[in-house]
Amino acid sequence: MVTSAAGTRAIYEPSNLRQQLFIGGEPHLLPLPMVGPDDELGADGRAVGAALNGSISTRWTNPARTDRLVRRRVVKDVRTVGAVPWIAERFPHTPVVLLLRHPIAVAHSIIELGWGLEADLTGRPELNDRGDLVASLRTASLTLEVSRWCAHHQWTLSHPAAKRAHVILYEELAMDPVAELDRLAEYFKDFEHWADWRPDPSAIQARSVTSFRRTEQSAAAWVDSWSESWPTTAIEAATSIISASGLGSVYDAHAMPLVRGDNVSDVVTSST
Repeated sequence: MVTSAAGTRAIYEPSNLRQQLFIGGEPHLLPLPMVGPDDELGADGRAVGAALNGSISTRWTNPARTDRLVRRRVVKDVRTVGAVPWIAERFPHTPVVLLLRHPIAVAHSIIELGWGLEADLTGRPELNDRGDLVASLRTASLTLEVSRWCAHHQWTLSHPAAKRAHVILYEELAMDPVAELDRLAEYFKDFEHWADWRPDPSAIQARSVTSFRRTEQSAAAWVDSWSESWPTTAIEAATSIISASGLGSVYDAHAMPLVRGDNVSDVVTSST
């Protein structure tokens, strides 16, 4: 949706370059470390910096040109949540948009895609008749993925350097995309080359090219595509982790967040 505006170039996941997670097999999604403005990111930081400066172009980061006459660029990267304070401080004139989704929904998606920590174990033939063990491994993976999500997001949302980031909640975007894109346009007004940004209206309803193996037909179904896939005990364990991480004021066992995007950073900071 963001890159649908004229004059916008898309750069895809530069932090995957050094680890070459896009070459062969299913990746285990290991995020970049949680770093502040005074820390160093080494080769990962150089790749991210090159993407933000527009000086990178590879078959991975640039799978398709979105516009010949480029005025601005969008760097999309799912592994840089913990590095947002570093990015926000070192690139002060760059808009930073942090898209959040319920951590249980994220963990569920990772596991369903075969990227979870248990994936190498549950596929073993000797476990074909041990549904109880597979269920235990899946639950353990769910809680570990939720724990990692909470650690990185709590770090970033409570870090002073990341306060200028614009938070969008996936659930609100799915339920009312026009309102959320209007709110994003208002945020962009303070940045050069972004003040006149408007998305292509058709992009709001367009199916993502990376969306597959999904059957949900409504926004509400997209938002809650996970709760019926897990036993109550697994959801309770994951919810306890969310609460203990200082994010219980944002998410609980229900699919919809407890606050609006504008308030996320403040409520997380006050809870820590």
